[in-house]
Amino acid sequence: MNKVSVIIPVYNVQDYLAECLESILNQTYTDFEILCIDDCSTDGSPIILEKYAKKDFRIKIFTNDKNEGQSYARNVGMEHAKGEFVLFVDADDMICQDLLEKCMAVSQGSDLVCFDYKQVMNSSGTDVKQDRYQITDGIYDGREFWAEAVCKESIIIAPWSKLYRRDFLAHNQITFYNGIIYEDILFSFQCYVKAHKVYSLNEKLYIYRVRAQSTMRTGITQKHIGSYMICICELMKWYLREEFDQRTGAVIEEYIRKICREYISVYRRWNRREQELQLLEDKPAYLKIYRTFSELCIKSGKVLELSEKQLEEIARYPYVILYGAGDIARSVVEILDYYDIPLYGIAVTSMEGNRKTIWGNPVRTLEEYFDIKEQCLVIVGTTPKYYHEIKEQLQRQGFMYMMGIAETVFKGESK
Repeated sequence: MNKVSVIIPVYNVQDYLAECLESILNQTYTDFEILCIDDCSTDGSPIILEKYAKKDFRIKIFTNDKNEGQSYARNVGMEHAKGEFVLFVDADDMICQDLLEKCMAVSQGSDLVCFDYKQVMNSSGTDVKQDRYQITDGIYDGREFWAEAVCKESIIIAPWSKLYRRDFLAHNQITFYNGIIYEDILFSFQCYVKAHKVYSLNEKLYIYRVRAQSTMRTGITQKHIGSYMICICELMKWYLREEFDQRTGAVIEEYIRKICREYISVYRRWNRREQELQLLEDKPAYLKIYRTFSELCIKSGKVLELSEKQLEEIARYPYVILYGAGDIARSVVEILDYYDIPLYGIAVTSMEGNRKTIWGNPVRTLEEYFDIKEQCLVIVGTTPKYYHEIKEQLQRQGFMYMMGIAETVFKGESK
């Protein structure tokens, strides 16, 4: 029996498939099988698979009866895998020559071995990804690793970023959710919260290729919206069904809210382009889901209320911008999302040290909002002790209407 089963879903990747296979066949660790699941490719991918299978007995080819998608193909691979461990590789990516050797060296007793990756543009060998994996080498409990990774923004949900013990996946009945786009979210979440032992290997061992025509970089469709909806509902079900310690529970709550905010951002981009389509006649489906989960968290004080008077006042303005980009401002974005109040943008004094977007909302300097300063409401997203100082600054620059999140509208003097 081979020690590792490498599972590769294949669909119309003739330009990259040979390079992917070569990177696996050239591993310094050689005790593996390669399971290629052809999802009814219409290009030259099947010919390339046959050519390589004839050269190396470790390559096994499975062909789906019809095009089923990446989740289905990976599940087929898991059904046929014989190895003690499983590694997923996307057919347009590559792996470093020593990936298997380094992972197997630390795999004893581990359910998962997690590692970092390089991100390259097509055939370029330049790593364009920032170093965001901040988990030190060593052994972790799965939930401990999850909490640490989320808090340090080091979570990698892609299934190819881990080596899995096959018995662990089978015992916990962890498979990919068929028919959706963001299946990685659900698969990885289950792995992290159910794993008893995770080894963190802080090395870039996988090479992720960014290409314009890949699944995740094509235009947003209704399937993207529906897939996010399913992911959020499934995450909420697990959250309510399982018992978690206080820290893990808090991290999971924040993670679900993060997915909700990503969903809102995707929905709004899609809706701006597809104005004639509606998921529900009365309210967008994402809002109902987000409110449902937010209601579960109100007890923690993380989701606040706006008074009816505040809502009426906010609704009077054609533009609403938020001043501030810190933790409090992010909470304000969450509150506004809860009430389905669209932001025109986020304002900061200087872009230095600030991100260009926060949860899908553009971050710009105050000067870039001068053309609407007499028509917009500025919500101040800072602690109340800075309200007066910030309002004076906004007044001097000609902004007429301001509000702290705990206040009603303050009208400044026109300049």
